[in-house]
Amino acid sequence: MDLRELACKIFESFEYLKKILSNRAYCSENEIVIFDDPIQIVIKRNSITFFIDGVEEGIVTRDNVVLSERIRDEAIMWLESLSELKFKRYSLKRRFP
Repeated sequence: MDLRELACKIFESFEYLKKILSNRAYCSENEIVIFDDPIQIVIKRNSITFFIDGVEEGIVTRDNVVLSERIRDEAIMWLESLSELKFKRYSLKRRFP
């Protein structure tokens, strides 16, 4: 599946994701921040930005995908997971009760 399509699914389920992740991530009105050290994922209503050690490594929007080689595989895994709501496979479950 196209990464932009996965992002669109995530944007469409933004409010639901906030509810699911409320105890596992930082959630505000227009932003969800997932910490998976050293990766940080910032989900907004129209963009998903990936950071490694505080350095922006990629961004996915409805119209554009820019991912560095350094983040590509992890970003794809997260986009697939978030769009299908399969969180148990990832460190969110291990790190947060």
